[in-house]
Amino acid sequence: MILLYNQVMSSKTKTDNHQKVGAIIVAAGRGERMGGMDKVFALLGG
Repeated sequence: MILLYNQVMSSKTKTDNHQKVGAIIVAAGRGERMGGMDKVFALLGG
């Protein structure tokens, strides 16, 4: 999440008055399509 935050914040220019935000929402479930992996503790972008 820190990597995503840094990318969003570094894309901001001095003339840009709009705030930008990024979020990753983990859905509930058994994770059958992910081979049973726990999505809450999965590495992102790695």
